[in-house]
Amino acid sequence: LLKIRTRFRHLIVDEFQDNNYALSRILERISGKGGSVTVVGDDDQSIYSFRGAHVYGFNEFRKFHQASCDYAEVTLDINYRSTQSILDFAHEIVKDNDARFKHSVLQANSNINEEVVLYVGGKLEQKSKIIDLVKGLIENGRLLSDICILTRTRGNAVELKDLLESNDIPIVNNTEKLFELAVAKDFISFVNVIYKGKYFKTGLYRLLSSSDYKNELQEPGVMLEVIKAFNPDLESKKIDSEIVDYLYRLSNIESKDASLIDSFELFLSKFSIRHDDFEHLKVLENTILKYMNLYEISESGNVCTYLNSLFDLNDTFIDLDNKGDGVSIMTVHQSKGMEFNIVLIPFLSSNVFPLSNKKIKYANSLNLDIEKSNINHLDEHIKEERRVFHVAATRAKEKLFLFAPENRRSSFFKNIAVDAYREEKIIGGDELDEVLPNTEFTYSKSPTSFSSTSLGLYDSCPLAYKYNFIDNIKSYRYTPESLLGIYLHKALEVIYLNKYSKDDDVIKVIEKVWEEERFSDLVQSSEFKSEAIEILLEYIYSNNLDFTKDFKLEYELEMKLNNDTFMGKIDRLDIDSNGTISIIDYKTSKNKKTVAKARKDIQLLYYSLLLSENDSISSFPLTSSLVYIRDAEEPNVDLQIGPDDLQEIKEKIMDLTSKIKSHKYNPKKNSLCFFCEYKRLLCPLYK
Repeated sequence: LLKIRTRFRHLIVDEFQDNNYALSRILERISGKGGSVTVVGDDDQSIYSFRGAHVYGFNEFRKFHQASCDYAEVTLDINYRSTQSILDFAHEIVKDNDARFKHSVLQANSNINEEVVLYVGGKLEQKSKIIDLVKGLIENGRLLSDICILTRTRGNAVELKDLLESNDIPIVNNTEKLFELAVAKDFISFVNVIYKGKYFKTGLYRLLSSSDYKNELQEPGVMLEVIKAFNPDLESKKIDSEIVDYLYRLSNIESKDASLIDSFELFLSKFSIRHDDFEHLKVLENTILKYMNLYEISESGNVCTYLNSLFDLNDTFIDLDNKGDGVSIMTVHQSKGMEFNIVLIPFLSSNVFPLSNKKIKYANSLNLDIEKSNINHLDEHIKEERRVFHVAATRAKEKLFLFAPENRRSSFFKNIAVDAYREEKIIGGDELDEVLPNTEFTYSKSPTSFSSTSLGLYDSCPLAYKYNFIDNIKSYRYTPESLLGIYLHKALEVIYLNKYSKDDDVIKVIEKVWEEERFSDLVQSSEFKSEAIEILLEYIYSNNLDFTKDFKLEYELEMKLNNDTFMGKIDRLDIDSNGTISIIDYKTSKNKKTVAKARKDIQLLYYSLLLSENDSISSFPLTSSLVYIRDAEEPNVDLQIGPDDLQEIKEKIMDLTSKIKSHKYNPKKNSLCFFCEYKRLLCPLYK
């Protein structure tokens, strides 16, 4: 420290708003109180809390240095980039944020001025308007490089990239994620197949479905036999396929780490898989060489685990060689420090921009003022989202175009004065069709057996249903959370059968049903077992289980309808002294459904229909309940189900089975995509 202080007498820090906690403390140590130090920054552009930077760094600097007689704060209030209209609008975005150092609007150093325009319409209309607007600007003499489209998420950026390319508009994409390229996904699939890694099944399907063998996959059960062929311990049919035999032989070679890329290139050339992207294969080869230089290969398959870790993290960027002119498309964070004559910001809707349900996490072991105060993390998140929007708006030099829906419009606009922009409704544009990937896949036979789980999955995403229930490539690797749910269900069954209510008995039940070898290690198993005991004890204590009722556990039902079989298993069926039946389905999720959402779901109505066909129900309404055992105080979500409900669910399952038999397996985007095991390697919609 002394050597550094002696060598450097004056310190200047640019982009101070991006300093994280460590850098700020280092700066204080080097300068000391009263030292010669100048920081330049904009608190309205502090958007890197996820990297440890926070807007309160400015106040920390002030507190540390302001006692010095030479301390000064200089506001730079002339802007040399944007027009006054853009600056006025940008000020409206962040004006309600506290802890700001400047409170007045920046002044433009330009006489050029045009209105900020907000175009209003649905998502398809917004996309159509973007195409028309960009083409109109180009026809009027604007350069492609003048135009930039900024999005809050990378998925939206990829979506717009595909849109512009499909409309023959050149684009510039400076960076790409390595493991979102087709060649990288194929390589990950190849490595997992020959090492039998965690993506073995999905990887195998990806490779086979893009080869000449894909026609064979139209026979139900073939994929299951192919999977069995890789396990000598399982009895399987002989698969007469060169590609399967080739992969099987590779999987049995002991030493293959050093020649992975060569083996993959040979595989590509032999079976004509998709592409010849050898440039990015070189990037993958360098990744493997780096791994082999850093780590000794102690056991076969480590390189597969390493590559899967990088694939899961999905944070390996590569620079793209963009030659020629094009419209720039990027996220707001990627655009920081850049400027463009014309900026378009689409999809300004709730839950998209600002992003929702994000808790800003600060390192709680650091002695930060922000940790000591009872800060509202949701408020901090919204403030940072405003700053992200502010950064987006101030990338524009001349023109700023915004796009938002009429309903569910971004909450940003609640605090922005209406005279800061001109609103214009998009006319037409709904004729723009979403180009869905071709996922037609006709099988020689159609399923004839269904469950609430399978129909529910088809309702959520037909493509996921196809992979799971027709192709049989579902994973048998359970997450710790799913194992917790399995053992809680088993424990409740044992508790009811034996009418246990004492703490010691409940703990013994958990110990009996628990299988610690299914967890990654003993520590993880112990933590989840403790959680299971705590959940059950609290649930039993709060709900005083009634063992006097007649009840049936794991009650299996079956119904025939149009030559199809519909099966179900109910966790618990209660029958009171009057013969009234109640359906109980246990849930271990932390997210509790509302009554409205439970009614939209298939499960309870499906069970009720099966029960009505198999048992004589003396009276309606029938009570069906989801019981969330984590919510011990109010666990039940109760539905009262009548004959009309049963007719409605019968019509729905007939409609779903009809679509399944018609081989309609288009993917759907929804909240369940986050948990989908097929999205990264197999889903054509995933961005």
